[in-house]
Amino acid sequence: MLNAYVDGRQQEVRVVVGLDRASPAMQDLVLIGAPARLGGANLGTVAVIAPTRIQYQEMIQAVSYIARLSERILESPTE
Repeated sequence: MLNAYVDGRQQEVRVVVGLDRASPAMQDLVLIGAPARLGGANLGTVAVIAPTRIQYQEMIQAVSYIARLSERILESPTE
C-alpha cells in the first residue's frame, strides 16, 4: 500500500486523505509518509495511518523528524 501512495524519490512528506482506493473501509483514514534515506539511497518509508481528525501539522512534523533522524542514526559511525 505504501508504494501506491508514497514515492521513494520524493523529497517531502506526502499526505493522502481518504484511502478508499486501497480499501473502502479506509475512507476515513489518512496516510502521512516520508522517505527514509541514507545518502542518496532510499532505505524505505516512515509512515503513519491515522483517522482524518488528527492534528496534521504535528503528525507531519513527527514523520519528517523520524525520517531525518533515521538517516542521521544510520550515518553515524559505530564505536
